[in-house]
Amino acid sequence: MRREYNYSREHDIVEDLSQYSKMLKYAKAGTAEYNDISSHIKKLKNIKELNKKIKKGDLAYFSKGLPYQKGRATKPIKSDKQKNLDELYTEKREIEIKLSDIKERIIIVKNS
Repeated sequence: MRREYNYSREHDIVEDLSQYSKMLKYAKAGTAEYNDISSHIKKLKNIKELNKKIKKGDLAYFSKGLPYQKGRATKPIKSDKQKNLDELYTEKREIEIKLSDIKERIIIVKNS
């Protein structure tokens, strides 16, 4: 909880407001502590409203932190088993292409 009123981000005010409202739940109504907490909550709400008007276009004030920086895209690392399977599949494709060529030649020879 902060006692100073110089908030650089709206998120900080919201955190303080939630903490003081939790404290207000446990304080007995009508006591001095309850009145102090409720007046502090009112001040924080006023500050929040004023900051919304004053810092209307300031994106840094309204954001919770730095945006996620997307890193360089990397290729997924393949296991040895997957590498072997990929090689076998490419061999299979090559053999199927050769087989289809041979079948076409057979058809051409039969028709001639």
